[in-house]
Amino acid sequence: MTVMLPPHATDACRRDRTDYLICLALILATLAVYWQVFGFGFAGLDDTAYVANNPHVLGGLTSRSAAWAFQTTYQSNWHPLTWISLMADAKIGGGGAAAFHVTNVALHILNTILLFVFLRLATGHRWRSGAVALLFAIHPLHVESVAWITERKDVLSTAFWLLTMLAYLWYARRRSVWRYLVVVLSFALGLMAKPMLVTLPFVLLLMDIWPLDRVKADVKGWWRRWSPLALEKTPMFVLAAASCVVTFRVQQHSGAVADFQFLSPGVRIANALVAYVSYITKMFWPLRLTVLYAHPGRTLPMSAVVGSALALVLATAVAITLTRKKPYVAVGWLWYVLTLVPVIGLVQVGSQGMADRYTYVPLIGLFVLLAWGVPDLVGRRYSQVSRRPVVALSALGALIAVALSVAAYVQVGYWRDVTSLAKHAVEAYPESFTAHYLRAGAYSDRGDFRSAVEEYRKSLALNPNWGFVHFGLAVSLSRLGQLPASAEEFKRTLKMIPLSPDVHYEAGGLLLKMGQWDRAIKHYRYALALGCGYANCYTEMGYAYARKRDFDNARKCFVDALQVDPNQEQAREYLAWTDAQLAGGRQ
Repeated sequence: MTVMLPPHATDACRRDRTDYLICLALILATLAVYWQVFGFGFAGLDDTAYVANNPHVLGGLTSRSAAWAFQTTYQSNWHPLTWISLMADAKIGGGGAAAFHVTNVALHILNTILLFVFLRLATGHRWRSGAVALLFAIHPLHVESVAWITERKDVLSTAFWLLTMLAYLWYARRRSVWRYLVVVLSFALGLMAKPMLVTLPFVLLLMDIWPLDRVKADVKGWWRRWSPLALEKTPMFVLAAASCVVTFRVQQHSGAVADFQFLSPGVRIANALVAYVSYITKMFWPLRLTVLYAHPGRTLPMSAVVGSALALVLATAVAITLTRKKPYVAVGWLWYVLTLVPVIGLVQVGSQGMADRYTYVPLIGLFVLLAWGVPDLVGRRYSQVSRRPVVALSALGALIAVALSVAAYVQVGYWRDVTSLAKHAVEAYPESFTAHYLRAGAYSDRGDFRSAVEEYRKSLALNPNWGFVHFGLAVSLSRLGQLPASAEEFKRTLKMIPLSPDVHYEAGGLLLKMGQWDRAIKHYRYALALGCGYANCYTEMGYAYARKRDFDNARKCFVDALQVDPNQEQAREYLAWTDAQLAGGRQ
């Protein structure tokens, strides 16, 4: 069966010079906001574990590193394509930050163009499609996904999201097995970049209403019309379910998922309701954006929770009511609501209550709603009388685009380094424990561990229940030589996050300083079993074995360290010394 799309969708297939000019304008607008990141370094935070200190990534893309990418659950995720893309950058750019930033911006540009192309082909509306793509390209809420190297998974997975939508459009025009396989393959690749795509099958069902017009939004006989379309997407629903199970198990095993004793279901639901509205507020008024928004816990006013719930229910009811007359309203709104579900905090991962990066895909729905809704409200009402309102609307749109670009440019500047990020976070939210945690990390990166300890203590005074603050404090105290105090903090840390490979690795380092060789080895082994990718872990464990005069195990550890990082001179020197000891013992 061939699906006949509306005439305007067919007309949109005509290649037009104007479309190319719009694409060029989108590229230039994106570069104007993001060009400065090409001179930035690593931003600290997770960049250290993902790239800067990750030998698997810095070693470049090889068969060995690619195999690791598919096997590892390091950093509480299974996203092999993200690891592979980072490895390719390291191979090309030599491990410097520039290549990673270039690729992130290039993927963001690609996503912008793909979004424009999809909407242009599916709807036939050139300028409305261009408006959605422009908002996507320059909105300050999207800066985190682009300027933060760690968020490669965001921009890469979204590229596959949009490619899947284009493939689905291609399939909808003339259904065939081969075209459908392209859709499923693109979707599967996207899941291997980030599991955020689990809601995409539901979005494709929304696309069947609008703009593809494959099904009419009518209550009568809804099952007869919808069941074939839902059945059609069964392979994608199966893949999405499998991805959800794998992701949850990986994050739960690593200790990244918060227990109900820290955040009850009621607290999570309350935060989710308020977050839905807060993201919309930040979309219209993108100020005081920061990399870490502390989870409010039980501090949310009941009026804010109830008000947010009522607003969401009312907006959903209005959108559904308008489905037949204005289907883009329901599609745009439900896109926003559905795509935020995996990251809204019902399954809490980390300490944040919300995060700018979570809006990278969801805001597309609201952008569509605005780009189609505002012209419909203004243009159709006044176009028969005068064109002035349309001209005024275009001018207002241009001013908004300039304002968003300036705000995004300023926001990008904060990502120059972790010090700049931390300074802005504390200025924006001085009473946030996450802001002080971030500044403590900035001090630690500079080697100012005394100032780091002060900031970690300020963070703990605001929230004593976040394990990673105790972890940071434990490491800083260890660096200052305050070993007993560090040991106490490590005890607290291991109770809160017992499955973190980094915590066990650093605990091993502390015990190494304290001369407790057996306990140090135990923690190093835990770290490696949990996915620690550091060559230093093998080297330090080998040193502990050597101090025990167990040279056979020491040698094995040094060999393993050199397999992870062939350039590690310390492991090479220790290996030569160990071989000498073994040779002397055999004589």
